This record gives sequence, C-alpha cells and structure tokens, in this order.
Amino acid sequence: MEIAGLQNISSFTLLKSPISVEQLIGSAKKRGYKAIALTDINFTYGLIDFYKIAKSEGIKPLLGMQLRINGLINENQNFDLIVIAKNNVGYQNIMRLSSAVNLITENGKKEIDVTLNKLQKYLGNLHIITTANQHSELRDLFYHNFDLMPDYIRKLAKILPQSSNLYLGVFADKSESNYINSVKSLSEQFNLKLVAVEDVQYIDPHDVFLQEVLQSIDDNQSIRDGYELTLKHVGNHYLKTKDKLCESYNSLGILEALRNTKQVFDDSNVEIKFTMPQLPKFIQHKFDTSYEFLHHLAMTGLQAKFNKHDIPAKYLNRLKYELKIIDEMGFNDYF
Repeated sequence: MEIAGLQNISSFTLLKSPISVEQLIGSAKKRGYKAIALTDINFTYGLIDFYKIAKSEGIKPLLGMQLRINGLINENQNFDLIVIAKNNVGYQNIMRLSSAVNLITENGKKEIDVTLNKLQKYLGNLHIITTANQHSELRDLFYHNFDLMPDYIRKLAKILPQSSNLYLGVFADKSESNYINSVKSLSEQFNLKLVAVEDVQYIDPHDVFLQEVLQSIDDNQSIRDGYELTLKHVGNHYLKTKDKLCESYNSLGILEALRNTKQVFDDSNVEIKFTMPQLPKFIQHKFDTSYEFLHHLAMTGLQAKFNKHDIPAKYLNRLKYELKIIDEMGFNDYF
C-alpha cells in the first residue's frame, strides 16, 4: 500500500512545531511514505523549499495549508480545514487564501471577518479535508452539539466548487472510537471518503517535549515545574512509520482512510517552474541601446555638477567603472 502524510506542520508555524522542512521530508522517506504534505497554519512560507527538497529526495510534495478561520456553525470560534493543491491553479488559490486570512489594517485588526463563505472564490482545485483534532469543528460538534454534524457537512459541501474534493479526516486513536464511528456514518450518508490525518507536530514520540517548550514560550509560561516528568512524556502526534499506521488504522476498522491518502496524492500534481527574474525593458528611442542612453544621462548629470569646467579624471574613471558593472550585470534598463 502506498500512503501519504496529509497533515504536517513545521517550524514555519511559529512556536507550534520544532520540525524543519528537511527533517520532515527525510523522515517521511525513511518511514515509507510515497508523498508528504506541508500544511502549516495559515502560512505558506515553507512551501517552495519544501517542494525543491522533496523533489530532490524523490518523494512527492503535496502543497497545502491548514486554514484556520471562523466556524460554519459556531462562527465565534476558529477551526481548521486542510487544503491541498490539486494543480497549479489550486496552488495559486492557497497563496490567495493565506494572503486573505492574514491581511490586517493599519491599527492591527483583521482586514475582513474571515469566513469560508467570503473565501469561496479561492476554494477551487483543492482537496478539502476536515481535521480530527481539537481544532476540528466536526469533532467539536460531536462533543457539544451532535445533531448539527450533518448540517455542518451540508453547509461545507454547498460552499465548495465542483473542481474541489471533500474528504472527512480521521485520526487512529482508540480513545476517539465513538467519534470515528460517527464520521464513518457521515461518510456513508453523504457519500464522502474517509482519509487519514495524523496531525504531525514533531518527528519522534519524545520530541513532544520540544513542542511543549515552544508552546510554553508562546503561552509565556514556565516549564520548570515537573521538568523531569515532562522529559519522559511521550506524544502521539509524531510521524509514524507506514507499518505502524497500517496496524493502527486496521485495528479501528478504518484502513480505507489510509488507502485513500493515495487517491489524494495521485490527484495532486503541482509543477512549479523556476526561472530567472525578468527585469522590465525601458522604452526609449533616442539611442540604439539602453547602455548608451544610461551613459548619456550619467555624463550629463556629472557635467552638471562641474558646470562648464572640465571633469577631473578620477570622477570620469569612477563613473566608467560603475557603468561597466551595471552593464555586465544587465541592469541598464533598471537604472
């Protein structure tokens, strides 16, 4: 079975994860993943480096983000949705989504009230996946307003354009078996596929300590109390091996969710072309080349500094040197 990791944050999500892009890709490759997603929360700063490194390592990069915005049912609380680009149009939409949710006014307030309805025009050509952690609105409804779970799915499906795919995320945790069964029922009711979302925040189980240190810094809290106990703490949101995932999801009867990660990465094909920067061409008709025009302007300006007197040789030589460097670098039109 070929699998992908679809929910992974990195150190680009400030003070939420100690994972570097290099660590994520290298570890995913060693642990049996064919594809890996980068889904930092509301930011896309790491995607280009992630794309380049993953390509060089022979593992398929899935370009995504966790969109943290106002809920569909509970509009006064923020919840997450995973968005992964299906193609280049989807990738551009993720860039637009990130910009939209991070725009602020001069007084530091949000530019817009960030709701999914207002972002609808940017939701095309994406895989949209509900999360299964504490930031999942679907999970929140399960524990606090169970009867509204179907309404949430209806609202979400209605907003999404036909070019996007909706999946229901599940996390293989035995303590969440009742929630998992409810999501399975919803998937059957609405003919939606389950997909595995592990919410990876650190590489190895004991790395939860590093994540908790970052969280303490973010919360401005001390970690001195219980320091030794914290060091021995083992977390569950680490990058598990393929075999471990197969065992966990199979034991809960949701192995199909792990299989369906392949459908997501098979249908995700972003190709980023990297080209040299293209400087604008300065249009003028007085001289044959931009270099000649720049030389004329520079000499005219230098002569003006000395009025009608002769220009000292050291000034002429320095100007010629600077113009030569500009010409060699191809910046004549810029200047």
